[in-house]
Amino acid sequence: GPTVPKVTTNEKFLIDPALNGQIALIDGAFDIARLSKRVLISRYEGPKTLKKLKTSAQLFSGDEKIGCHQITVNSRNGNVIDVEITFPGKVSLDDGGDDKMGPRVDFASIERDGDQARLVFWEAKTYQNGELRAATKGYPEVCRQIEIYRKYLTDHRAAVEASYTGIAEDLVKIKAMGWKRSLSPLIEEIGTGKRRLSLGQEPKIGLLIFGFDAAQRDDQDWKLHLGRLRTAIPDIQLKGEAKRIVLGK
Repeated sequence: GPTVPKVTTNEKFLIDPALNGQIALIDGAFDIARLSKRVLISRYEGPKTLKKLKTSAQLFSGDEKIGCHQITVNSRNGNVIDVEITFPGKVSLDDGGDDKMGPRVDFASIERDGDQARLVFWEAKTYQNGELRAATKGYPEVCRQIEIYRKYLTDHRAAVEASYTGIAEDLVKIKAMGWKRSLSPLIEEIGTGKRRLSLGQEPKIGLLIFGFDAAQRDDQDWKLHLGRLRTAIPDIQLKGEAKRIVLGK
């Protein structure tokens, strides 16, 4: 029979967005038994269920999520191969600390690298995100995040390269099934073995900053913060509107 894809979604998106009833608090406890019968979307029943899932997802979509979506659907960003990436495990840094949840980065894209291809990762932040700024002369929190990603990719280079080569191969197979969406020629060449995919001599992790106007861009305090960012992160893209960001070469 036909191959059935394995699908998962974050559990928070299964909360029915149509909930509007009241739950009693009895002797210090909420009536969860009654709530559980109505709170979850338990079965997928086509377009009607999909509409509910999309509505639930919108409840968690702040400016950063919306901007990342605009980048993803931009037709000029066909080289994006993955989004909202969570790497398994944790990373121990040279300062003795560990990351708390395991590395999570926003985008993976493909760039031409001579006759080969390079896998590049990107962290995305809105201009207002406090992680771009440091209260003292130290580095902003985002610099530590980038360090975590770089350490993870260095330690797991072979596994990451093999995994994303496999993703490209799978995308080529999906295209052969009649997928209507166009596939980046670069990804297709990786999937068919015409190009080798690697992280390059060292992992490249860039930073995308969006959601600002000209006055915010030219603010002197912001320029100080940006200078600190550039000392630790060579690849930074700044665009007032996320939809103007283009990834890949």
